[in-house]
Amino acid sequence: MTTTEIKNALPRPGHSTLEQAARWMRVRAVSGRIILFGILILGGIWALVPIYWTLSTSFKTRADILKLKVNLVPQPFTLGNYDFVITERALIPLRNSIIVAIGTVVLGLVVATLAGYAAARFNFPGKRLLLGILLLTIMLPGIVILIPLYIQMVRIGLLDTYEVLILLTMAWVIPFTVWLMKGFFEAIPPELDAAAMVDGYSRLGALLRVVLPLSRQGLAAGALYIFIAAWNSFLYPLIFTNRADMRTLPLFLYSFLGYYDIDWGRLAAGGIFAAAPVVLLFILLQRSFIEGLIKGSLKG
Repeated sequence: MTTTEIKNALPRPGHSTLEQAARWMRVRAVSGRIILFGILILGGIWALVPIYWTLSTSFKTRADILKLKVNLVPQPFTLGNYDFVITERALIPLRNSIIVAIGTVVLGLVVATLAGYAAARFNFPGKRLLLGILLLTIMLPGIVILIPLYIQMVRIGLLDTYEVLILLTMAWVIPFTVWLMKGFFEAIPPELDAAAMVDGYSRLGALLRVVLPLSRQGLAAGALYIFIAAWNSFLYPLIFTNRADMRTLPLFLYSFLGYYDIDWGRLAAGGIFAAAPVVLLFILLQRSFIEGLIKGSLKG
């Protein structure tokens, strides 16, 4: 028992027996739990209110939205906003977002996995400096290098292409993913790689057949992180695409913000429509994602 616990166990003024001191400690413990649960409940309500407001607004008519009295439940209930968003305008942005997100996940995960494996298994001059630079790039705001990037993309003719969106998003997400994968690979004993190579595998074969199957949680966490970053990317599609058929879902949602008016119902329906794939993917991979981030951060 620590000194603090012994002091807390001693009778307080007005408590003459050890039984009263024990009762006092139980009251303190219960009170602390009630306060903690109260804070968590308030935090949960605070986080859920914007989601409920968006969901409720997506089922409201324009007249209901513009009423001075706020209705928490749509009156009347309508699917018109979803009908407009899905059937009329969202299919091309959805296609573009899927292509960019999947392309970024595949290429980004390959590069980050190889870089993370090299950082975990090999020692080479400048390794610590290189990893430190990767950390610094995580903190660098993307807008700082937009102008030189735009000039370079114009010179090599990559404007209005999927390649420019994939490459720029990769550059943004790879540093964190490299550190994440490095932490996972360091948790796997190098002796397993050596044993695989003794059995006749090359270094790449040992990585593919032995190390990667043991790093499924890290791969899932890295893939989900890259997917969310690519799916939500707004700045790069805004700057590096001009054609309407190259717009992604974030730009599609931005189109509902007019200069004089905002179409709140369709904007809310579009937001729910755009968030649905990410939410479903997170539900499927949430366990691997959370465990992957924890293990990667602990070992990294």
